[in-house]
Amino acid sequence: MTNDFSLREFLEHLTVKEEDGALLKDVEWSNGTNPVSVEGVNIFAVYMYSQKKLKLLKLSENVEITFQPFNYELLTVTPIAVCVVENISAVCPN
Repeated sequence: MTNDFSLREFLEHLTVKEEDGALLKDVEWSNGTNPVSVEGVNIFAVYMYSQKKLKLLKLSENVEITFQPFNYELLTVTPIAVCVVENISAVCPN
């Protein structure tokens, strides 16, 4: 008996849509040895490792990520604070 089973028949891409800022709200900012305050932060930098893309997202913004079979996406997320110094807007660390 021959089995012509192929895993490729069952592989499809998967699209995940995070709505209402769920991606950024799910980050455990207050955990760990150095908690990060995100109070008053409205913009976040999100680097998508596999896609090699950097996005600036608002807290309420939707994110859609598509995964190919056997692939992953690693996201690095950091809050962005905007400071005004002598009438010049600059990005500064928290």
